[in-house]
Amino acid sequence: GNTHTANGATEVISACVSAATVQGKMKSQKRFVLADSGYYATEIFNACALQNAKFVIAARETVYGPILQKRRLHWNTTSDITFFDGRACEIDEVVHTHPGCRQALRIVLVRALKTDHANGIFKDNDYDYAAFVTNIGMHEMNAVKVLRKYRMRANGENFIREMKNGVNLRRFQCKRLVSNNAFALAAAFAQSLLRFMAHISAKNGKIIHFAKRLRNALIHIPCQVVKHGREVTFRLSETHHREVEIWLKCYHDIKLLHAASVQKSSPPLFLN
Repeated sequence: GNTHTANGATEVISACVSAATVQGKMKSQKRFVLADSGYYATEIFNACALQNAKFVIAARETVYGPILQKRRLHWNTTSDITFFDGRACEIDEVVHTHPGCRQALRIVLVRALKTDHANGIFKDNDYDYAAFVTNIGMHEMNAVKVLRKYRMRANGENFIREMKNGVNLRRFQCKRLVSNNAFALAAAFAQSLLRFMAHISAKNGKIIHFAKRLRNALIHIPCQVVKHGREVTFRLSETHHREVEIWLKCYHDIKLLHAASVQKSSPPLFLN
């Protein structure tokens, strides 16, 4: 909390992008850095430029506010994308010169009409705005594709929240490092299993839900707990037992499919 988000990020970006280049062994491969407004900094822009990486970074209101006031924008209505909460939006883009940056940048601006705009008191306060700065040229990617590219990072935030809240990995609870390592592996396996269950249950174009919804539908199964003679017995209904058998069969089929595709010299994916 006492350290700015961008502090030390240049070293991480340089190391990760450079390692991706060596591993891929392709000089022409495309690499993208997607980040929130905390990484809006000159050193971040220059680090990406030195590594020949494209970036899309959210901009704060202090950055796009002067642009809205000083420049005459030509907003274009689009139906290819919506605002973050589903509202219809308008898009515009301008060339931006950031002090100390090695290259000219481009800012993609988005605005959506407020639901209560009729009750607004101040002029030009009828819209909610968002802006994203990028070094991707207009000839390389249009504004809609830039926004969709950034939403890949926004979707990554959903999985961070999934690990924190869905799998209860807000903190490592063990004192020993080796115990925390085992705890993290168990949490990663649980999260992978939940995503597998989410995709299996979302057939016929249904929404792929996260752990909170799946827990209520598939994990919190009612049962009767019987304690007798120092033994505890869980009594489930026959319907729930059949559902569990179906899930185990699906998992077993996936296990056999992966095992059949692995070469004999490779280590086994699943151990009994």
